[in-house]
Amino acid sequence: MAKEQDGVVEGRRYSALFVLVALFFVTCLITANITAGKNWSTIFGFVLPAGTVIFPISYIFGDVLTEVYGYRQARLVIWLGFLCNLITVNHHCHWTDPAPAPFGMARQLYNRILGLYSSAADCLVPCLSRGGIR
Repeated sequence: MAKEQDGVVEGRRYSALFVLVALFFVTCLITANITAGKNWSTIFGFVLPAGTVIFPISYIFGDVLTEVYGYRQARLVIWLGFLCNLITVNHHCHWTDPAPAPFGMARQLYNRILGLYSSAADCLVPCLSRGGIR
């Protein structure tokens, strides 16, 4: 419960570093899902989805959150990332269906690039559940 002193409610405050690490975690999570459909060739000739480069970085930020701020705060940020990802998936799924504007010629490209996003995000649920959001 927040305390009230002189008409000002004292609430929970987060450090700037916590907010920055949380921001990077959520950004890495969403970026990994958006770029999962883009394949690229590595130096050794392997073809990998672009999301495989940035998704492990989200785990590093998750580990930093857990070790520095505790399991409870890390779980809060993981759930926040999951919520932001669901909002993004909902937005992309909703806006790939309507008819484009008369001057919009790139609907096929938009669907081709972002149409895979919902499939990549579907894979996020098992990954996060195994990663400790319970």
